[in-house]
Amino acid sequence: MTAAKGVASSLNDATKTVQSVRADADTDMATSVSTINQLLSQFDTVNTSIVKGTIAGTDVTDYLDLRDSILSKLSQEVGITVATRANNDMVVYTDSGVTLFETKARSVTFAPTNAYTAGTSGNAVYIDGVPVTGAGAVMPIQSGKLAGLATLRDDAAVTYQSQLDETARGLIETFAESDQSGAALPDVPGLFTYPGAPAMPPTALISTGLAGTIFVNPSVDQTAGGNPSLLRDGAISGNAAYNYNTGNNAGFSDRLQQLVDGIAANRPFDPSAQGSRTRV
Repeated sequence: MTAAKGVASSLNDATKTVQSVRADADTDMATSVSTINQLLSQFDTVNTSIVKGTIAGTDVTDYLDLRDSILSKLSQEVGITVATRANNDMVVYTDSGVTLFETKARSVTFAPTNAYTAGTSGNAVYIDGVPVTGAGAVMPIQSGKLAGLATLRDDAAVTYQSQLDETARGLIETFAESDQSGAALPDVPGLFTYPGAPAMPPTALISTGLAGTIFVNPSVDQTAGGNPSLLRDGAISGNAAYNYNTGNNAGFSDRLQQLVDGIAANRPFDPSAQGSRTRV
């Protein structure tokens, strides 16, 4: 029981950590967007001075160096490409081809999401109304801090959460109880359960956040007034149809051996979780 509660607690904590990482990435994305807009504003001022100076025939060397410095900082936030036109005028694009600056700076917008749960989808970053991050991005950015943060928030962390959820589903299935009465009742969660019980979690990966809600059934937790012997005998759900020790034998070990074998067995996971199809 102590080990089981430790496993459930670890999955709960891991889910909180993953969602905290996503929230932090979202906050950093907002900071990056603000920095990009500031740099574009500075670029606008300097580029205008370069164009005017070039037309007037004055020395614009210092302005050119300053513009290059701004571009270097901008490229750290988002991948860019540039094109120089007449009179040293410059156009700036993202690495995916969205215009960041042409004659004037384009608006980069982002609405932060303050709190994340496993089912939360973060908002996209828009450049001049065009989404450049997220699943709906028409021309997604490929490099720079902003792209990395979006990938962490929307891809890497989400995949890791899916792997945690599949681990939780595997535990619930491994310790599930089957009908022993012959009435062909459906399997029900046993030692490990979740708020959706008595139904089993769906096999397809649609139970987002399962790892954050898995817990040990109180009916077998002695500290919660439960009876640990139910792990050996069955009927953890309270339904006598799932009682394995029908003879009420003190030396009954058949159910325990089933659980041992179940832990050792390989178990398929949803391919979308990108984990190995192996045992829990």
